[in-house]
Amino acid sequence: MDFCIDKAYFGTPFYLVVRDDDDAIEKRMDETENKGLIMVGSLEAWIISKLYGFVIPRFPPAKYRRSFFGMNLGSHTENQIPWEHVIPRKAYKEEIKRVITGLRESFKRLEEDDPGLSYYRTYFKRENEIFGDLKPARIDAELFVRLLSAGGNDSALKSFLPSSDGFAQLPKYDRLAIRTGRLKIRKGPAILHLKKEHRGIIAKSRFGEDGSVYQLDYPSLEPRVLLAIATGNKAGTVIPRDIYQNIIDKFNLEGISRDIIKRATISRLYGAVDETIEKQLMDAGVGYPRDLIELMDEYFGVGDIKKKLSSEFFKSDGRQIKNYYGRQVRCESAPLYVLLNYYIQSTAVDVALLGFNQINSKIKQAGIQEGVVPIFILHDALFLDVHRDYEYLLPKLCVVGSKNIPMFENIDFYLGFEKEKSV
Repeated sequence: MDFCIDKAYFGTPFYLVVRDDDDAIEKRMDETENKGLIMVGSLEAWIISKLYGFVIPRFPPAKYRRSFFGMNLGSHTENQIPWEHVIPRKAYKEEIKRVITGLRESFKRLEEDDPGLSYYRTYFKRENEIFGDLKPARIDAELFVRLLSAGGNDSALKSFLPSSDGFAQLPKYDRLAIRTGRLKIRKGPAILHLKKEHRGIIAKSRFGEDGSVYQLDYPSLEPRVLLAIATGNKAGTVIPRDIYQNIIDKFNLEGISRDIIKRATISRLYGAVDETIEKQLMDAGVGYPRDLIELMDEYFGVGDIKKKLSSEFFKSDGRQIKNYYGRQVRCESAPLYVLLNYYIQSTAVDVALLGFNQINSKIKQAGIQEGVVPIFILHDALFLDVHRDYEYLLPKLCVVGSKNIPMFENIDFYLGFEKEKSV
């Protein structure tokens, strides 16, 4: 894979283009010629390195940075002294060679693992679009103060502190910190950790009495994704709206409650071993737990998926598996029983973000972004601040987010919505 090294990276007056097919390194002065190449030294290269699990070597090494601490060193700019003028010439060349060799090896492995950066370019970048379109949420200041006074030292609640205009900060999400791609808040309102009983603070619309905040979310998304994969996403495939009740009906399990089936399914998805689920079922009064586990595994196609994941895991020397979209999920030091959870959780993250991005694209396409405003993403849920003139569109937006999800074009994910209520 060809790539380009930013001139500021080595402190040179030119860009360096490194070719995959030979050892030649091309010098370029014009940045416009580098279009389409991954630029080492850019945010994109850093994201790719984190996403695919390789390290971009730092230049210069720490010993030189420490030696010249406090000096304005770096590149050929008006106010900086280039590194090549302070590092011994031989050492400077050796360090450049070291970095380029390391980068070549990393990009070669990257091309082997994901030719053409297919996952990054096809799905990850597309999913990122909605994060750039989120807007700050209006906070119910009176309720915020009341809850804060009663709640003590609740850091998640405190993070919603409104500014003088009544709005919270814009949340900054991190899609790379957790190996499955599950979201993490890096800065701003900690919506991922806000207690459900405190969500009333965000129920106050930016449109005042003319608007409301709605939560759109996917019911039972991870079990639905698992079942969709098991069915092969064939034309005419129908995933039942209530999966747990469907298991009861399909296998004539009238004596077992829906809640028991749900807890057993979630336990399996979160990596519980057979013995743990068997004990759980026995404690719930199920007289044939082993048979029920086998029926449920057959229903979700767990056996075939586990074999596939085990094969990937061992072929990579225990380094990684890939989710349904091809995202690499790093598995160093992970026991085999968690692979199913990593696989389904990571795939469900992509499904939800692709669905939310379809909704966001439809909002912009229809030109209604001033009246339908995305404010938060909470894993499988999207929060919209909606002017009442556009509330009638919510069912249609849910359909947009439920169907024609890439890689699952024949599946209905049944996105639903409800109004957030103040306390």
